[in-house]
Amino acid sequence: MRETWRNVPQATRRPGYSSIYDSFYQDDITFAANWRTMIYIYTQCGLTFNTDKLPAISGIANVFAEHTGQKYYAGLFSNSFRSGLLWSKRDKNSLTRPQKYLAPSWSWASVEGQITMIDAFFSRENSQNADQDDTESSTFEDLSVSLTPYGGDLNGRLRSGKMELTGWVRHARIGNFTGAYYPLMGSDRKSVGWIDMDIEDPELREVECVLVLEDNSKDPEFEFVLTLEAIGRDENNIVEYRRVGIGKVSPGWCRLGSKQRITVL
Repeated sequence: MRETWRNVPQATRRPGYSSIYDSFYQDDITFAANWRTMIYIYTQCGLTFNTDKLPAISGIANVFAEHTGQKYYAGLFSNSFRSGLLWSKRDKNSLTRPQKYLAPSWSWASVEGQITMIDAFFSRENSQNADQDDTESSTFEDLSVSLTPYGGDLNGRLRSGKMELTGWVRHARIGNFTGAYYPLMGSDRKSVGWIDMDIEDPELREVECVLVLEDNSKDPEFEFVLTLEAIGRDENNIVEYRRVGIGKVSPGWCRLGSKQRITVL
């Protein structure tokens, strides 16, 4: 069984909510914030088997997907998909990536340990649609997500998964640790931002940065990127990547790169 999400329209709220869903879902922004809080708490809990990470919340995910009309993919909901990509470790060296496959590398469910999720809604006044209708966003084009489960439940344990998108991509080097963070360096070897690695790897020196969210306020300070490492090529000779972290870079820096079609496993 395999399902692909491609150009999913923005969900609309359905009538007939019970009080518990009314409190959890008032609008897409409130729902996304509540879901992030729930996942933050959930990743602090210990599971006997790490392969139960997605199956353990598949029931509630199914209910929320049904009531909100949104799609759900490996721990992320479609109307907050981009901000859902912006998770990071709660503390230094707090994450590990198990040998057994849990989820695609872009999902918080792919790692073991406590994570936090960035509140990426810069401001409702200056960025009304910062995280609405991802398929029509200016940062991602033709976004598709494909998941293959072990059994019949797409929200349960996964065998494989990937996302494909066209976006703004730019190469960066990782500088030496400053004591607080690893800087991201442009081609001129000047710092353009920093990277928060999921799992610290002093040997990692080259990454691709793909633009996820921009600050659309009058005086932007930074923009969020996914940092990716090339791991091989598919049968069509297209480069495949895995996520290694997130980063903040100078406004407009990624758009000086190029638009590319990429696959992230």
